[in-house]
Amino acid sequence: MDQPMIMQANATVLVASIVMIDTSRNNTVIPCTSNAKAFGVSDLGSRDASIPSITTNPPEAAEQGETLKVYCTGRMAMLRAGGPITPGADIKSGDATGVGVVCTDGSSSGKEYSVGQAIEAAASGEIFKILVNPRELQNP
Repeated sequence: MDQPMIMQANATVLVASIVMIDTSRNNTVIPCTSNAKAFGVSDLGSRDASIPSITTNPPEAAEQGETLKVYCTGRMAMLRAGGPITPGADIKSGDATGVGVVCTDGSSSGKEYSVGQAIEAAASGEIFKILVNPRELQNP
């Protein structure tokens, strides 16, 4: 994968999840809420060594105040799927933990905030590759 930026978490951030800028503090990110304006994707690496039956699933990438690797515009990253993913689909945050879901096909009205385009297919709960390219989509 490409080189990430080093940011600070201002809340607990899970691995391979969509993050957004925290407007209350400089150089900080928080988990991206459902269809919020995405900034990038957190690293796949966990803050703790994996111990079966003890480690949270998915693991934490960082807790509040800790540094965090974030993949931003133009970088390839790995992301947790919150539903079925198809290659080439625009992806947005599907819930308060920053899982990726497919943006609508334009049949609904309003704005959607894509974090990027899926490079490969995935089922819900799987990790998939994404090209990070945050942008606003305007549905008719």
